[in-house]
Amino acid sequence: RHQGQRGACQVFAMVGVIEYQLARRGQKVDLSEQFIMWAANQACALNRTGGFNPDLLIAGLKQHGICEESLMPYVPREEAIAKPSAEAIQNARTRTSCTIVSIKHWTSDIGFADKDFKEILRRLDQGTPITVTLCWPVGLFDEQIVDVRHFIIDKSIDGKSKNGHGVILVGYGLDEKIAGGGYFIFRNSWGPKFADKGYAKITFEYARKYGIDAYIVSVQ
Repeated sequence: RHQGQRGACQVFAMVGVIEYQLARRGQKVDLSEQFIMWAANQACALNRTGGFNPDLLIAGLKQHGICEESLMPYVPREEAIAKPSAEAIQNARTRTSCTIVSIKHWTSDIGFADKDFKEILRRLDQGTPITVTLCWPVGLFDEQIVDVRHFIIDKSIDGKSKNGHGVILVGYGLDEKIAGGGYFIFRNSWGPKFADKGYAKITFEYARKYGIDAYIVSVQ
């Protein structure tokens, strides 16, 4: 999936984990990122076009649910989010019951503490992907990296602006030659041309220093 020109990385990361949780229970469904943004605006009395944090998205999910993508397709541009159809609203109401596991809240200090790190590894060992936000290296939007396979993000961004970016952690590997003793595998929302078909790696060291939040949302 590709978020396009809209600041919706957090949205794609959270929805991707919800879709995975449903698929594991035999409910394979493509859910609407566009709807959950509308729901967040409605629940929190906002009029945003992007830049939704987890608290806003979860509030929207609890109040309005989330519908199928076909009923409210994603618009990859920064523009006003139109009201969904009556059919989309009705469909979304079947997915308002949700469970949230908060490993690290985005308002806490930047960096994954030991307890956060251990819990992330434990959840991944169970086969559970995790929505995370990381401080993103300046310049990583550069198109020159899209063909780099297994690109490992390990450069320091100390003293430079830090841009938060939401991704999905899907696995990890242990390797003493990698900074921090290993790496996380993550799925991005920049389409299949990014790194290795949309997936890449980030060192444990980088995650420990620049992790902003980590959580899991599932719907019943």
